[in-house]
Amino acid sequence: MASREGEARPVRTGENTVTTLIRDWAAERPELDTWAYRFFASAVELERRLSLVLEPTFDQLGIRGGDYETLGHLRRAGKPYERTPTELSHLMFLTTGAMTRRLDRMERDGYLTREPHGSDRRSVVVRLTPRGITMTDRVVDQIVPLLAELLEPVRGRLDDFETTAGMILERLDHID
Repeated sequence: MASREGEARPVRTGENTVTTLIRDWAAERPELDTWAYRFFASAVELERRLSLVLEPTFDQLGIRGGDYETLGHLRRAGKPYERTPTELSHLMFLTTGAMTRRLDRMERDGYLTREPHGSDRRSVVVRLTPRGITMTDRVVDQIVPLLAELLEPVRGRLDDFETTAGMILERLDHID
């Protein structure tokens, strides 16, 4: 896996980073009950490491991971493959300024257009172009098999994982 220039890479010690993190906290603060932090750190590390595995695919295709996320949200919306910029920023937890910059870049690259909203003259919709649809499908065709191969050993535990994640997400939905 290639890393982007200047990006910190984990030090390989034979232990995973979560084990090291928890061991270090136990040494420094033995009174801490770290089970919840262990869960959180595992989720963060899993997302980070899977993202790193996907980066070469994005690099090879000439897009950024965040661009793919945007393309995917539009593609999954169904025909005519459009959403408002506000919907997209909420779906991706981006500020409106960050969303605007991303959409500007992606529009310049020919992956999407911004069109007047059909029923609200004050608003626009973001719509995938044929090039955007093609790129989205190319990425999906490459990353789905890659993820399937990586995660195959835990495939039989997916229902348990989804149940656990769902319980946590439901609790988080009630936090202001």
